[in-house]
Amino acid sequence: MIIPQILHWEDRATGWSFVPDRIEVRFDIYNNQRQLIDSYLINGRSAYIVWVSKQPNSLLPKPIRAMLKELFGKLK
Repeated sequence: MIIPQILHWEDRATGWSFVPDRIEVRFDIYNNQRQLIDSYLINGRSAYIVWVSKQPNSLLPKPIRAMLKELFGKLK
C-alpha cells in the first residue's frame, strides 16, 4: 500500500511575481502487515518565468515516474 501525504504546497502567480510554485509530497509504503517499509519524498518546483500558470500538482508526474521506476523496475 502506498499512501501519499502533501507536506508543502505553494501556488504562486509566477508569471508576474517570479516566485516559483512548489510542492513536496511524501509517499509512505506499507507491507501486507501494515508495517512501514519505505518512504519517498518528492519535491517539485516550477520555473521562475512561466507563461501559463499551473497548479503545483502538475509538477509531480516526472518525479512520480522516477519513484515508481525505482520501486518496480523499468516503466514506459
